[in-house]
Amino acid sequence: MVADCYNKTFHYWRENAELIVTPIEYTVNLPLEFVENLVTDLETQHSLIKENAELRARMLLLQAQIQQMLTIQSDNQQLKELLQASGRAGGRVLQAQILAISPDPYLDQIIIDKGRKQGVYQGQPVLDAYGIMGQVIQVGLFTSRVLLLTDNSSAIPIQDSRSGVRAIAVGNSRLNILVLPNVTQTEDIKEGDLLIASGLDQHYPYGYPVGTVAKVTYIPGDQFMQVVITPAAYLERSRLVLLVWPLNMPIDKNVENGLQKAIKHPLSNFQGEVSQ
Repeated sequence: MVADCYNKTFHYWRENAELIVTPIEYTVNLPLEFVENLVTDLETQHSLIKENAELRARMLLLQAQIQQMLTIQSDNQQLKELLQASGRAGGRVLQAQILAISPDPYLDQIIIDKGRKQGVYQGQPVLDAYGIMGQVIQVGLFTSRVLLLTDNSSAIPIQDSRSGVRAIAVGNSRLNILVLPNVTQTEDIKEGDLLIASGLDQHYPYGYPVGTVAKVTYIPGDQFMQVVITPAAYLERSRLVLLVWPLNMPIDKNVENGLQKAIKHPLSNFQGEVSQ
């Protein structure tokens, strides 16, 4: 301490001695810095992994919310289209949702969430925003089974909106189409014609779209032509449907019996009216 205080030469050697001591200090301190850096890197990596997992979970949640919003938007669009279609259907309408479809490839049937409790009846027309889908064939208390137009056992009277030609369209479940059987080649039906319900069966609402003529085939030597129809309804895409109580309801049984009696005995009924 005395030499450091009074001897300048000692200062010179002490300052030069730092050149030797400094590498030793760095060497001794190197493991400590390595351990500290390793711990910091591990903590940073753990934090990044945790943050990445949180961001991924948030991204999945946002994607699910986006899909839900798209579904809601699609449902709202279908509701809007159904609301516009209800005015064309005529009569009272009720919205229903499709719950299930038949797994049998040869049965075009669906289950809807409305039944006898809501006044659904057997034979009731079922529509979507674009066309006729089918009719109710079985009614439960809260659900009903619907036979689609493309089922092999389905048939509907139609009319060509352009030419006025009337025919019966039957389903073909294997090809998911409708066909017009026994239509002569002289009938005025062309590709692209819109076919509507004729309403002559007192069942389906008149004028509602059934389908569009997709193909007309003329077979040489055959008096009939093959007519293929693409259904207007979105049979495989619609989730919401309309149950319709048409204005042209079936004739009352008493009236029908009276008409049949009048047809069988027209003269006796006429004489009875004259005598009265």
